[in-house]
Amino acid sequence: MRFVPVKTAEQQAALMLVGVRERLIQKRTQLVNAIRGYGAEFGITAATGACRVVPLLECIAEDETIPELARELFVLQGKEYAQLQCEIERIDAKLMEWHRNDECSVRLR
Repeated sequence: MRFVPVKTAEQQAALMLVGVRERLIQKRTQLVNAIRGYGAEFGITAATGACRVVPLLECIAEDETIPELARELFVLQGKEYAQLQCEIERIDAKLMEWHRNDECSVRLR
C-alpha cells in the first residue's frame, strides 16, 4: 500500500483555487451555450466560443425584431457573463501569483 503525505493548508488552498476556477469556467460555458441557444430561437446565430458572445449580445441589442422583454433578459445574461469573466480573470491572476511564488511549481514549469 502506498501512503500519500498529508497536504499542507497552503496546498489545500491551491487545490481549492483550481477547483473554484474550474467551476466558474463550467458556469461560464453553460451561460454562453444558453445565450447562443436563446439567440438561435430568435433567428440570430453565432459561432461557438466564449469570445463570440459579446458581439452576439450587441447584435441582439440592436435587433428591433426581438421583443423588448427578450432583449432585457439578454442584457441581464450579458451582465452575468461579464461578472463571471471578471471573476475568472481575478482567479487566474491569483493562480499565476501562486505559481510564481511556489518553488515546486516553478521547477515543474
